[in-house]
Amino acid sequence: MNDVFDSEQKRVLAGRARTLHERLADPDALEPTGRDESEVEELLEEWRERFPDDEAFSQRLDRLEVTEDVCRESIRSEKLAEDEPLPEWVERLEELVGVVQEFDPDDLPESFGPDRGSNGELGDERERERRFAELSAAVAAYARDRLPEDPVRDALSAEAIGTMAEWLRNRFESWFLRVLYVEFKTFVASHDRELAFADPDEFDEPPTEYYEQFVNHLFTGGLAELCQRYPVFARLLATQIRQWDEHLREFSRRLRADRDRLADEFGVTGELGAVTTLEPLADDTHGDGRAVMRIAFDSGVTVAYKPRSVTAGETFYRILDRLNDYLSVPDFETPTYVAGDGYGWMEWVERDDCADREAVERYYQRAGALVCVAYFLEFRDCQIENLVTAGEHPTLVDAETVLHPYVGSHRRPSRTGVGALRDDSVLLTLLLPYGVRNASADLDFEMLKATSGIAVSGEEVEREGSSYPRIVAADTDVMSVVEESPSVDRSENVPTVDGEPHSPDEYLDTIVDGFETTYETVLELHDDGRLADEIGLLDAFESVENRVVYRPTLEYGALVKSMTSRSCLEDGARFGIEMEELAVPFCNGRIGDPKPWPLCDAEMRVLKRLDPPRFTCRTDETALRIRESPIDVEADASGISRARRRIESASRSDMREQVELVRGSLAAVPNPDATPGTQSSVGYESVDGERLQREATDLFDRVEGAAFETEDGTYHWASIEPQTGSQDDRDPFSLRPAYGSLYIGRCGIGLFGAGLYRVTGEERYREFALDAVGPVRDALRSDDDLLTPRNSGGTTGIGAVAYGLGVTADLLGDADLLADATKVADLLTPEVVEVDETYDVVGGSAGTILGLLALYDRRESLALLEAAVECGDHLLDSRVESEGGVPVWKTVDETTPLVGFAHGVGGIAYALVRLSDATGRSEYRKAALEALEFESRAFSESEQNWPNYRDVEQMTQFPDQWCHGRSGVGLSRLGMTEYVTDDRAERGLERAVESFPSGDLHDLDHLCCGNAGRAEFLLETEQRLGRRSSEARSLLGGVLARKRETGTYCVHAKTREVPDPTFFLGLSGIGYTMLRANNPEALPCALLWE
Repeated sequence: MNDVFDSEQKRVLAGRARTLHERLADPDALEPTGRDESEVEELLEEWRERFPDDEAFSQRLDRLEVTEDVCRESIRSEKLAEDEPLPEWVERLEELVGVVQEFDPDDLPESFGPDRGSNGELGDERERERRFAELSAAVAAYARDRLPEDPVRDALSAEAIGTMAEWLRNRFESWFLRVLYVEFKTFVASHDRELAFADPDEFDEPPTEYYEQFVNHLFTGGLAELCQRYPVFARLLATQIRQWDEHLREFSRRLRADRDRLADEFGVTGELGAVTTLEPLADDTHGDGRAVMRIAFDSGVTVAYKPRSVTAGETFYRILDRLNDYLSVPDFETPTYVAGDGYGWMEWVERDDCADREAVERYYQRAGALVCVAYFLEFRDCQIENLVTAGEHPTLVDAETVLHPYVGSHRRPSRTGVGALRDDSVLLTLLLPYGVRNASADLDFEMLKATSGIAVSGEEVEREGSSYPRIVAADTDVMSVVEESPSVDRSENVPTVDGEPHSPDEYLDTIVDGFETTYETVLELHDDGRLADEIGLLDAFESVENRVVYRPTLEYGALVKSMTSRSCLEDGARFGIEMEELAVPFCNGRIGDPKPWPLCDAEMRVLKRLDPPRFTCRTDETALRIRESPIDVEADASGISRARRRIESASRSDMREQVELVRGSLAAVPNPDATPGTQSSVGYESVDGERLQREATDLFDRVEGAAFETEDGTYHWASIEPQTGSQDDRDPFSLRPAYGSLYIGRCGIGLFGAGLYRVTGEERYREFALDAVGPVRDALRSDDDLLTPRNSGGTTGIGAVAYGLGVTADLLGDADLLADATKVADLLTPEVVEVDETYDVVGGSAGTILGLLALYDRRESLALLEAAVECGDHLLDSRVESEGGVPVWKTVDETTPLVGFAHGVGGIAYALVRLSDATGRSEYRKAALEALEFESRAFSESEQNWPNYRDVEQMTQFPDQWCHGRSGVGLSRLGMTEYVTDDRAERGLERAVESFPSGDLHDLDHLCCGNAGRAEFLLETEQRLGRRSSEARSLLGGVLARKRETGTYCVHAKTREVPDPTFFLGLSGIGYTMLRANNPEALPCALLWE
């Protein structure tokens, strides 16, 4: 065979394919090639821009022990030095390309796999959707033809090898489709530009002339040119073939060695028989191209081959089998394992129907028990592909993450802010679906619903946030690519009877019963010593290898997709820069000390082969490994120590807390008993100030206890997002981290602590408040957008941070904190103001004004006032004419303009009145008073209240809350009377004060929508007008009496055991109001942004 590449081409090919990190590690191995300096600078700048600032980028270079000049030299060096040996992959590539050039594309088979007929096995859909099929067939034929007789062909049939060849084609196409597509389109455009961009739908029979020419070009020198143009593609192609070959050789040797053991363990009389099916179970691989596979034999035995230790699974099911004798739920089936050295075989678990509804009941009983056992065993990552609905048996088919070691959230790259609520609860298992709200209020629930082990329903779920390229008019001249979101068929994870799915919400009590009875059994067995002595729950797992999940697999998948872009496959330096995304959290403050840099280094070493890394540990150790080699990183706690602590601290209180999470995740009210307002007849009750203050300190203890402290000393909070809607259309269950906001974040929680310090003078409250707002303060200094919002608003936006930090600083007497708070003005860019179409107090410019002015009152700063004026002018420019001809603001689409404080014209008018007072500009006051005319006309004489026009299910039309209705309207008027004297303001105030009902409690207790907010209105009425005397205390006394009767406050989250520590929706706000009721002169009214 003639040489395909000359010596110079090989050295350039090898040099350009080297990654950035390989070049930096061995700079003498390459020579400069005269690369354009503008390209060098462009790549260096692209690398720098991945980091938030120059300091972060410098940290990265320090870790690599290089300078920018060294990086430039590495980028421009693209040829392997003459004294360096050529890498082995270059020779393999040359042989491959030479063989391809000898093939006739018309002679290659359409498929290497067996004919599957109508049973749909083994990915026949993919075979119908082959893209650039001739080239992938040539690559597969080359790899297949070089397999040795011993051991591969002796162990596997031609059909089995053909199936593996088809899998190789799948991987080839998934990695290299984009670069082939671009090259093809360029080829067509060079001949017929109009055709290259034609719509395939315009053709009944799309032409193939240029496609056929392009294929012939690839087989007559074009592939060699492609490799030279895309050297990283060339290297990965050769690597892919090497991995496939080594994987099959290794598997064949292991199969040959274990045939007799497999026959014995699976009860085969005689021979195991020939392999009839060999099916890789996924395209992604670990351990240098190794894949989990399904193998069926002539004897009828079907097993899963796992190219890693199966001892964890074997031990898990041995323990579950022992527990069968003690649990009240129906017995679990335990699959058979055959363990090898670093690999193993597992009995194949087939998805099947349940016989009847009684079998479904048993399935869900076992599912509840399985969640409980997984919780106690720190069993993570029990997602969709790991749980099989085998008739009435929910069966975990991958136990590699049992007793997962604990890596503190401050050392993980993806901080969600919900660490304790997830890591110390049943949610850690991922058997249950839940979402996480991020700082911009987006909810990543659909992805979690698509991947949880227990499906909410059997419906197909679209995986939002990810996409894959789908070819239209494949292998024709008008071939085009459309990006589509992948969907997940969840019917496989829901038990069925005669094909009809039975969703878990129908069997919620059964699931809870399975969980509770199992929890009670574990408690009993632990208390009398049998859990250790007879079952050996933890001892059985000593020194067992398990997997460590450092980043989500989907994150690696997204990175691999970007690493196989055309620009990355062209240039090893750019390919390496793409991988640098992994290093960003280590340099931007997301990951704290001691930083596990060796993990990142190992990730990059593995991902350059496009293999997601697989880290391991031992259940009773903390040293992390990759491919059995230590990487000099320790977890913070071993899996066994975490599980032991969980078992020893188990209690019925914890059980009830976990049950709330189980119920909520499966689309039910977390605790039906946590809605006492609808069940109790308690009304107002007198209470003294000492009792109110004592309750406030008790609430503080609960808020402090709800925090989890990371190893760097930072407090974090998370709560459950309130679920609204009907039972059939309930919002998804999600966790809500406490970011920087006043509403549900650190600023509100810190404000509560600061209030206690002002009232009591106790230092612990001061320290708590500073700890709570500390990360927000740091974020302002570092411009971190995770904790400092980039949106308008007084409860969730920039105004919330201004108010929270400013008032906390004032209450603590901390001048430095107050000075730091003024930096919030820098966040309010013209773009932030312009995009605001909400306008209101909660999420719009009105709230930003209130927060900025409250801070301005405490520390005069022209920047703060100017920022508030920008927002005021935006409000003036954004009014619409109402039906009565009054200019107001439309804060919610598709509704009549709203009235009220939180989302309506009352709150906006209050903000403008305060801005007018601060600036002396009368146009703000005029706009505010005009808006009051609209709100005044909305008053209902029959209801003695203002309506809520929002069409939201379960929302009272005439509510009496701070956010909507009488209490909020009255409070806004009280606030205005300090700045204006006008009948329009006073008339609304008189209506609110006179019509406020005496003696009644609202169903809810928190600040935004409940009794605490109503009490604030009564308290301000008493303080400013001398009216409704003592009613605020009596209302709060009634709240306390109801709490004594029912055992809980009623908040939107509807939980009893899982506290909501937040200010507007939870315990912090209730506690602050109780403090103010006893100390109204000492503490400002947060609902007026005083």
